[in-house]
Amino acid sequence: MQRRTLLMEVAILTLFIACFSASVYASYSTSIIYSKFNSISWYTETLDRNYTSVTIDIIPHLTFNQTGTPAAKVAFMNETTTVKGIIVLFYKDNTEKVYLADGVTEVQIATGTWTAGNITRIVLGSQKVTIIDHYGVEASETTILDGFSFDQEFANVRAKGATEYTATDGYMQVDVDAGTAGMSSSITEWMPTLIELMMLGMAIGLISKLGGKW
Repeated sequence: MQRRTLLMEVAILTLFIACFSASVYASYSTSIIYSKFNSISWYTETLDRNYTSVTIDIIPHLTFNQTGTPAAKVAFMNETTTVKGIIVLFYKDNTEKVYLADGVTEVQIATGTWTAGNITRIVLGSQKVTIIDHYGVEASETTILDGFSFDQEFANVRAKGATEYTATDGYMQVDVDAGTAGMSSSITEWMPTLIELMMLGMAIGLISKLGGKW
């Protein structure tokens, strides 16, 4: 009877570890091809859920048209019928501008810079938005928007060009991770591992007990 109880505990703990891992690392990821930015109409992808707390990484890999001053727009909206949300513009000259859309107007709320292959990180949590340019690059990481009040959800990722023929090649990578929202990078990176190690230790302890009962 005791051995059966221990077996049940091991099974439950193993299932819990699996579920925990899945929930921590669950994410939505998309690569938006350059042609989607060669239009002044929105291209829309619906996220896997409505997010009120989330971390989003935008990684530009676009080759811009050499004529004019094109810009690629990436937006996170709560719906598609009206444009309410955060819009990030990546200009050919590496200027970055952030706009707040309220369904009627678009108001600029931040300015920064971007570099191909570097992360622009958007953190939504507690009805506030923070944006960090060059995330993870110690020499140039910069917070360009810090705790800006925002009471909408992120339900869709949208893309378009500020003008037609914005890009000639490449893509824009967008990675969504609900497990990192509102947490510092160090806590985010280590906490899941520490918790899993603790649970693994518990499982090993139970298995050891079980081994002594054969």
